[in-house]
Amino acid sequence: LSAAADQPPRLWKPTSDQATMASQSSRSQHDDDDVAAASEPSAPDPSACSTVTSSDQGMYGQFTWTVALPAAPADKDSLADISKIRQFSDVFEVGGYEWKLEMYPYGDSQSDKTLSVFLCAVDRKQLPGWSQTAHYQIAVVNKDPSKTSTHTGYDIFRGKRDSAWGWSKLINLSKLHDVAQGWVDDDGKITLQATVHVVTHEYMPVNRTYRKSLCGLYYERVLQSYFEPFLKDELQRLDKLCGNSVLHKGFSDFWAALADTKKRALLQITVDEVLLNVKARLFSRDQPATYLAADVIFKAAHECAHGTLSEGAHRSLVGCTSLAVVSGGEGTVLRLERLTPEASSSISTLAATRATDPAPGDSAAGADQRVMLRTYNGVMRMSNSANFVDVFRSQVADALDNVRALVKHLKPQSCDGTCLEAMGRQMLAVFAMCGMYITNVHPAYHEKLALQLQEDLIREEEESNKKQE
Repeated sequence: LSAAADQPPRLWKPTSDQATMASQSSRSQHDDDDVAAASEPSAPDPSACSTVTSSDQGMYGQFTWTVALPAAPADKDSLADISKIRQFSDVFEVGGYEWKLEMYPYGDSQSDKTLSVFLCAVDRKQLPGWSQTAHYQIAVVNKDPSKTSTHTGYDIFRGKRDSAWGWSKLINLSKLHDVAQGWVDDDGKITLQATVHVVTHEYMPVNRTYRKSLCGLYYERVLQSYFEPFLKDELQRLDKLCGNSVLHKGFSDFWAALADTKKRALLQITVDEVLLNVKARLFSRDQPATYLAADVIFKAAHECAHGTLSEGAHRSLVGCTSLAVVSGGEGTVLRLERLTPEASSSISTLAATRATDPAPGDSAAGADQRVMLRTYNGVMRMSNSANFVDVFRSQVADALDNVRALVKHLKPQSCDGTCLEAMGRQMLAVFAMCGMYITNVHPAYHEKLALQLQEDLIREEEESNKKQE
């Protein structure tokens, strides 16, 4: 997967056993034969310093390596001579695997004008034939944080010896050695930062810093490849019911005849059931963008289930929908309301306000334009007495409009994740209503139809018997 159009191509560095085959097939891969034939790589620089931070889950970690650049070679007759100069960082552990950085300060066998850096998976603890997928970033840190050069990859690490992926042309050497550019510190050292996210079969929460970096890379893919297709499928299914006057009237009569206690029983679902559906419909361990797609919904669910927001209302605006997450009392309420076109003409995020402040468009909202989902003790309950399928369809249509509006108006450089997190709250509400419909409402409706059909058949049989008598 190509993480960004302006990034240099990502290269695989084969193991020593694989290098011979690789060199014969393609010289674009990072060939280790010349290096292996030369002297052994230098040990980690004792003057270098490194730090490691990892998340509570242990599947996400960040490693910082500050290292002095060695003196430039006096004789640079060939790329092979230059590629003999390489340095290794200390070994660090993320997700139960050991990793290290491999740096060619004057380029590898592919280039002598750029810095080459690779992330290596150290397999000394692994069984033969091991493989592991990881989403990773390698950054050359600048004194000005806004100029830090970051490159992202998503690859499978495997092999009998160290398996590595990275970039032969990470940054131009003339730029790197220019003191005025801010890449080298006063001691002549550079700082490399590696971020590793080990991919598992199960979804896991994403680190906040990591989520922000994913937003800049994948927000369009999340909206267009995951949210939009899901919403289109749901809208088509609902249109088959709402677009047929006979079927729609039948459901409306069924819903109107239900007692309020029965409606409340049908309009509830556990948070765990909702998130299981999110994982089934959106998450794939082979696609890094799905981590972000699932994570913004999981984050919204965590806010509702655990009341992580301070008491009061946190309001945001995305497209035509105003969203409010209100904590306090018995559980947390997620409130969605469709705004008038005038109120939703711009896409922005509103600052947090007090619960007593009125939300935009309160007086104009209709029964099918407002949804309230209260989460308490791990159960989400929906409060709305209107026709459920009309409300559900309205929310799906609004969410689809909002997704398309975000794609149209937001640019990668301006996406800090705030609007995507707001979209995650609306997607949580849609998934919750989808679960209620599939698990509770739809079976109850068809049970009613089956009973009605049985009663009709019995009545017809009785009338037929009377005629025969």
